[in-house]
Amino acid sequence: ARTLVSCSLRFSRQGGVEIRSLDDLLWTIQPLNLRLYDAASLRTPKQVGEGASYTVFRYTDARTRTAVAVKKIKPPDDVNDHFAFQNRVDCVLKDIEVMHHPPIAQHENILTLLGYGWGLRRGDLIPFIVTDYASLGTLREYLQTGDVSMPSKLSICSQVACGLNRLHWTGVGHGDLKLENVLVFPNPS
Repeated sequence: ARTLVSCSLRFSRQGGVEIRSLDDLLWTIQPLNLRLYDAASLRTPKQVGEGASYTVFRYTDARTRTAVAVKKIKPPDDVNDHFAFQNRVDCVLKDIEVMHHPPIAQHENILTLLGYGWGLRRGDLIPFIVTDYASLGTLREYLQTGDVSMPSKLSICSQVACGLNRLHWTGVGHGDLKLENVLVFPNPS
């Protein structure tokens, strides 16, 4: 299995751009030239995880007919809470900026950002990001299958260390490394 480090990264944007609206978020993301996903092109959702800032779904991309993970931002309970909204949007931007940063984006042990999009929830536009789908689940789920040999476990440790090394080399600290934040993919070979 191939492991990737996925996370809620602690990454500081230079310039301190404050995002007050979804228009501001779009203005910040557009120069990155990421694929803009049409929510209607994502089919057969299945919730596969949830964190502090996101709910994660497995979808099928109708264009490529491949499984993708869609991380939908969780809106704050109080829609008038500007601080909570800002924190959630900052989380999306940090994830996008870190995963799009060239030395990180090209690393085989770091989750690949495929694009972003907007969906409707209770009449509000909610941003989401699209990444590769980890068909073998989280490291916790993978280890609980009981079918993991000692050499495979050592390989996984090495791959996680390589992913973390790349993050640290670029000045990014993970901030939340745990079994649930390490994703396992089949070997590409």
